Amino acid sequence: MRFTVIGTPKPLKRHRVARSGHMYDPSVQDKKAFTLQANIMKPDKPFEGTLKINLKFYFKRPKSHYRTGKFSKLLKENISGNYNDKKPDLDNLVKLVCDSMEGSWFKNDSQIASIRAEKFYCNQTEEPRTEVQISFL
Repeated sequence: MRFTVIGTPKPLKRHRVARSGHMYDPSVQDKKAFTLQANIMKPDKPFEGTLKINLKFYFKRPKSHYRTGKFSKLLKENISGNYNDKKPDLDNLVKLVCDSMEGSWFKNDSQIASIRAEKFYCNQTEEPRTEVQISFL
């Protein structure tokens, strides 16, 4: 099963404690936004068994990667590669995806025995997105 969620990938934020003392999850809205798009393709019932998940996160390049003036569509000479080594952390991106899919795609994210995740910069004509591929082991 493979699907794409359009939009800038968001990391899972740590739970916070309010002044009143109760705990809250600041990532609730990010999880809902991801889940709304992902659930369009969800299976009739959650997957059972051991799973493998491949994730590709695509981000827009910062303006500092591009030249200026009439060459503003071209990358600077010292910029190479499509891998993104800047924030947000890859593990936090993976956590938001897995937590968002838990319950509707699979019963528990502990079913995932293998994860492959990568962060890329997308081309100028592409949208930021998250590509998800789930398979059984």
